[in-house]
Amino acid sequence: MNIATALTAVGPTYVFPVIKALAEAAAKHGMAEEQALSAAAQVLRGTAQLVLETGRAPDELKQMIGTRTIKEDAVIPVFTEALDLPGVRRSMRQPDERRTQ
Repeated sequence: MNIATALTAVGPTYVFPVIKALAEAAAKHGMAEEQALSAAAQVLRGTAQLVLETGRAPDELKQMIGTRTIKEDAVIPVFTEALDLPGVRRSMRQPDERRTQ
């Protein structure tokens, strides 16, 4: 299989759990579920667009945005909690590791 085909065909399966986790964390903290799902998906859309339009590396963008976030201490626990969910951790493992789980 061509690597580009593999990336585009399977890549979304690594991203969907992140959207779900962010939405669930937002809903847990009071956002309506439908709004949380839409917002989480928009976060990823905007993030991807930022990478594509600026041509900057994801790590550079993370540093730029992270240092400008207001009240970052209040936000970090929500994202940490969301991304620490078992489904997200499992989705980030190597495909062969996921098959054995």
